[in-house]
Amino acid sequence: MRIPWLKWILLGLVTVLFLFFPFLLNEFHKPSIVPGPHVPANFMPPPEHRIPYPWVNIYRPELQNLLLIIFFYLNYLWLIPKFLAKGDAKKYALACGLTVLLFVVLTWAMHNFLDHLNHMHAINLLRRFPGLFVSYFLVTGISIGLGLYEDWRKTQSERETLQKAALESELSFLKSQVSPHFLFNTLNNIYSLSVTKSEHAPDAVLKLSGLMRYMLYDASEKNVPVEKELQYLADYIELQKLRLTEKVKIAYEVKGQPGTSEISPLLLIPFVENAFKHGISYSGESTIHISISCSSSELSLHVLNPVAATAGDQKDKSSGVGLANVKKRLALLYPGKYKLDISNDGRHFSVALHLQLGKS
Repeated sequence: MRIPWLKWILLGLVTVLFLFFPFLLNEFHKPSIVPGPHVPANFMPPPEHRIPYPWVNIYRPELQNLLLIIFFYLNYLWLIPKFLAKGDAKKYALACGLTVLLFVVLTWAMHNFLDHLNHMHAINLLRRFPGLFVSYFLVTGISIGLGLYEDWRKTQSERETLQKAALESELSFLKSQVSPHFLFNTLNNIYSLSVTKSEHAPDAVLKLSGLMRYMLYDASEKNVPVEKELQYLADYIELQKLRLTEKVKIAYEVKGQPGTSEISPLLLIPFVENAFKHGISYSGESTIHISISCSSSELSLHVLNPVAATAGDQKDKSSGVGLANVKKRLALLYPGKYKLDISNDGRHFSVALHLQLGKS
């Protein structure tokens, strides 16, 4: 059972104080025995008439405390991890009971030995047994309580480690879904440009290479600077513009300075991608509004696009992948630190995201 170094220090200090407290108490009070069968309680004889307190009785409590301390560590560091922590309560009860009995006998023998040195009559074991049993019973309870607490802390730590590993695995999976989803849509756009032999096709390929570089080298990080994410978003929008006709208007605006704040990569793109995929009408005019305001601690994203007449008839199973993905990522990465409102009145689809940012 591993204990943090700070707890070892605290246990050591408690051990030292517990062991030497009787000696310190004796030094402060300087007890003495006054001769005479009937001495008033408030009577204080002169120093020359006092008899020094026997040294044997000074060290008697310290030796008893030493045995209690040895029993505590034996139970805490060996018996509990070997039996009780493994769920074998019967073997632990037997081993602990025998150990308590052994230490009770040792303590009784120690007292008898000191009584002999002090020329006192030895006290029968049965007379000392209740008090000794209570002392060792209390030490047993304390060591069991501390041992079970440490075992619970260890279990909690292992559980948190497993949950963190599972969370990171799930986030990696969700992030890996973003890349193919975006890539398929962008390749379709470039394919459309190449079919029409558009002069913008080479520029589109160049921009796509920049986006892919970001996705390969930056998106694998836990967080990236907000400026990089916004630049990625701007390049994506420019890439989309290459395939759009004049009937489609894009209103893109960024306000504020993010400073050194960071954000999880590829977190904003699903909202913008959804607007381009479902907000463009090929039979009439349509406008997509994208507004971002940011500071060193917050970021707000607003996306408004019309619901195209053809969008409702589409049966593309991947249409909901992006939004479902980003909702789950927000819940995992920013619990209690974001607000997301998505509405669809049949004519317009709107997204409002407010996010608390971290700093590098």
